[in-house]
Amino acid sequence: MAAPQSDDDEEALMRAQADLELLTAAYPEEITIHTPLPCTSFPISFTMHLQSTNIASSEAIKDSKSTITMQMKSGYPETTGVEITTFRAIRKKSIELAVQAVKDASLECLANGEESALSCCIAAQQVWDECMQDEADKLVWEEERLKEEEHVRLDLATQDDDIKWISDVEGCGIVHDRKSTFQAFVCSVKDEDMVRRALRKLIDGNNKIQRATHNMYAYRFTEILTNKQQSKGDVDDSDKAKTHILKHDNDDDGEDGAGRRLAQLLATREDDGVLVVVSRWFGGIHLGPKRFAHITNVARELLVKCYEDGFLPRS
Repeated sequence: MAAPQSDDDEEALMRAQADLELLTAAYPEEITIHTPLPCTSFPISFTMHLQSTNIASSEAIKDSKSTITMQMKSGYPETTGVEITTFRAIRKKSIELAVQAVKDASLECLANGEESALSCCIAAQQVWDECMQDEADKLVWEEERLKEEEHVRLDLATQDDDIKWISDVEGCGIVHDRKSTFQAFVCSVKDEDMVRRALRKLIDGNNKIQRATHNMYAYRFTEILTNKQQSKGDVDDSDKAKTHILKHDNDDDGEDGAGRRLAQLLATREDDGVLVVVSRWFGGIHLGPKRFAHITNVARELLVKCYEDGFLPRS
């Protein structure tokens, strides 16, 4: 036979019952009460289902499995506050912040001798909404960033019609070794401005190449400068002196010595008017000196094929 309840217990149950009624009125869809009503004894258990239906892009971030289960124990709310028994969610950081908000609200109400169930759930929902709004804002920002990148790629694709990149001609200029991939790209160039535009078009216009571990390159071309001989009279267009200047440079992009090897390849072959890029996607296994052989070989293989098939003009 159960012991008779004291007046204090009866008052605590009445206050807990009133708190639950306020709670279910405020959150009719979000609260599940596990203790039969009307409450006749402690503990009283209930679960708050955290959802954010008021966020514009909520369909992408709803999580109906995010819950916090709480209970009221004997002495509520004068000597005990709402206590958390369990919680679960896919979003670990967000649920941890919501749980901490419940604990803070419970302690504040306990210090004042106030009912805390409704206050705890309001605090949890507010924190959850803030976290979901932050996530929604990040999704919107990411969508805008991707749209902008796509816009840039489309612009690059329609600009610089004089720049034609060549790669993977009948399987030439690409090699795979122990999860790493090396791929060569070749372009005809005639001045430094064209080199800059070509690199921008290749790298900024292609997400895959942007994600490469290294994009090393070398270029070599002869720039022809024309100097008109001035006289006191009109300029004689036939009186010209042409100056040929060999220009070349390279870049390792973090693969120390790779750019220099590509430059040596172009110089040894006496290639003129050409820019070669080799992209490497690192597969997690270090290849040692073998990586330089791959870099040089894919570049040489593609250059030979391009000249043989007429993709590059012979100087």
